[in-house]
Amino acid sequence: MAMHQEFELSDTDYVVRIDLMTKVFSVEAAERYFELLLPNAKTVETYTTLLHCYAAAKLTERADSLFERINDSNIAINTLFYNKMMTLYMSVGQLEKLSVVIEEMNRKKVSLDLFTYNLWISACATSMDIDSVRRILYEMSDDSNSSEAWVTYKQLADIYITTGNLVNMENNSLVEANG
Repeated sequence: MAMHQEFELSDTDYVVRIDLMTKVFSVEAAERYFELLLPNAKTVETYTTLLHCYAAAKLTERADSLFERINDSNIAINTLFYNKMMTLYMSVGQLEKLSVVIEEMNRKKVSLDLFTYNLWISACATSMDIDSVRRILYEMSDDSNSSEAWVTYKQLADIYITTGNLVNMENNSLVEANG
């Protein structure tokens, strides 16, 4: 007689299953699987994976709904959740929603990372809002988490070149040196 032994699944196992169900079957199948998970299996990782599935499929309403559920739960929301939402909004052309996401991050004291700043700057540049790009850059220069700011400085230089504003008329430089 063969013995059957159950193995306990890890967060990674659930994440892989959600991702595979999306790829093999559909987002709906992954969503049904997620909903049937026990509460202790609904972790940051599984929520992030389902949110990623929605974002990849450009399902903004479902992503918004899931994001609200995450906010209402005891799940610790990190920058990755917000970046997923910002990436989704950019991909569907809802650039106006990025400022709402940034405001919420600031209100909840969630640190912006380099990717967040780059998304925000790209959205402002797409709408040719150069003043906002400058404001973001100055905010970023004051942020202790932006140690890789040079990438954004390069992006800003590209934006200036594209829009014909190669030099800032006030001080004839692209960016102000931080001494």
